[in-house]
Amino acid sequence: MSRVREIAPQGVDAVYDIAGQGALPDSIELRGAERIITIADPTGTSLAIPLSTAMATDGDRILAEAARTAIDGKLRIVIAADLPLADAAKAMAQSETGHAQGKIVLHP
Repeated sequence: MSRVREIAPQGVDAVYDIAGQGALPDSIELRGAERIITIADPTGTSLAIPLSTAMATDGDRILAEAARTAIDGKLRIVIAADLPLADAAKAMAQSETGHAQGKIVLHP
């Protein structure tokens, strides 16, 4: 938050939260209860702010396009950690920080 306030001392026009893990209260502090979009914080309904939901109506097409992108080798997935299944607790702890820069992969 301090970095955002440093960059935008006058405030922000909108907040797009993809971090989750409790970032929504900080978003509300930055913007108020309006113009906040979150795709990552399921606790949003417990806060006293207006929420809207949206679902893709063409999910099959989107999934097919994503699959084609992956098959064509054009999909790049950032891996934050590649851990053995025995380290599942470590992976969970890393995920819960909300700071993993990519996917955490567990393997047998």
